[in-house]
Amino acid sequence: MDDGPWSTQTDIAPVATRTYFSQNTFDLLINDNLAIYMGDRWRPSLLGSSRYIWFPLSWSTGIPQIVHTDVWSVDLSSGTYIAADGISYEAESGAISGSATILSDTSFSRGKAVGYLGVFLSMTNTSAAK
Repeated sequence: MDDGPWSTQTDIAPVATRTYFSQNTFDLLINDNLAIYMGDRWRPSLLGSSRYIWFPLSWSTGIPQIVHTDVWSVDLSSGTYIAADGISYEAESGAISGSATILSDTSFSRGKAVGYLGVFLSMTNTSAAK
């Protein structure tokens, strides 16, 4: 057993995001400075709609932090992650149908998100806004 040194646990994401509405399932260690945060978002009343999220977990600042990025990949040869560049489209700027609805919360990007997409519902993004 390792005798330390040990330190106090810190938050791995901004408190308001509640680890991006997930709970930690597993951290896949890539090297001493990078892991993949594997979290799950479960809905007790609709378990079939539960989802997993994977984000880079970086120690580049000296403490582990989730890197919130939509599209990324791991470069195993260099032991780093690569976040894709490009335009981010906000889902709530699109046209929604069925029982899909706009949700509001300060932890969402720009305070809004699209929720309750379910089956046979859609969201079509017609916006080019970042």
